[in-house]
Amino acid sequence: MKITKLPLLFLLSIVLFSCSEDDSEGGTTPVEPDNFFPLVTGNSWNYENVASFPDQDDIVSNETLSVVDSTTVGTTVNYDLATDNPQNASAVTLALSQGDVSKTDESLIVSGNLGFGFEGFPGINIAVENAAMYDTNATPNTQLFTDNGTIEQDFQGAPLTINYDVEILTGSNLDSYTVNGTTYSDVVSSQIKITLEVQVTIFVPITILPSQEAVVIDNYFAKDIGLIYSETNTNLDFVELDQLPIPLEDFSFIGTQSIESYNVDLE
Repeated sequence: MKITKLPLLFLLSIVLFSCSEDDSEGGTTPVEPDNFFPLVTGNSWNYENVASFPDQDDIVSNETLSVVDSTTVGTTVNYDLATDNPQNASAVTLALSQGDVSKTDESLIVSGNLGFGFEGFPGINIAVENAAMYDTNATPNTQLFTDNGTIEQDFQGAPLTINYDVEILTGSNLDSYTVNGTTYSDVVSSQIKITLEVQVTIFVPITILPSQEAVVIDNYFAKDIGLIYSETNTNLDFVELDQLPIPLEDFSFIGTQSIESYNVDLE
């Protein structure tokens, strides 16, 4: 069945499946689970991405996310997704397009990278493996995925140590959710939280970013459609150290991704 719809706007994941059974003569007949991220080769979603910075004009861009291929390994089907605008993609669509995506009846599973760019500071890529982006059987605030690690990289010739924690939590199941004037029924949500701590070594390690919740991403998925809205809130509050030869300014950013149209075949 082909579904095409043209809402209004877009931008940075959750697929919901719920299983039910109907009584019938001779036993129970399983009903197909609800589909909150239809993964069929050729499916596509068009978004408008808006990047908002303090005291600057918004940066508006468009992005199309597509399912381009699938491969089966054992009993698991891995889907390849692609974005036509990786420079302006949200962290979520980048993760979906640069890694492996698979599904269970309850969850959307992603193995890839969560990437973030910061003005005046090196970009950060956090690898995630088998990260559940949602779970339709979980109650709100259930932890779906957690990981932590350390990234070593250079910044203007000085070594940086970036400690991170990633957590994915179940959001609420909503009867409806409105995106730019269009209301969608049967919506599930989730939240990604990333805590960062950064040290720079100049003879000795110096903390330039105390441990803080730096990135929060809220995602909304509609039944039989997919990702309809994502919002990324980023805040980095650096320590003021006059002795550092590296100028660092606090960074704040809000990115939104709103669906404009989609072309979807259901599985």
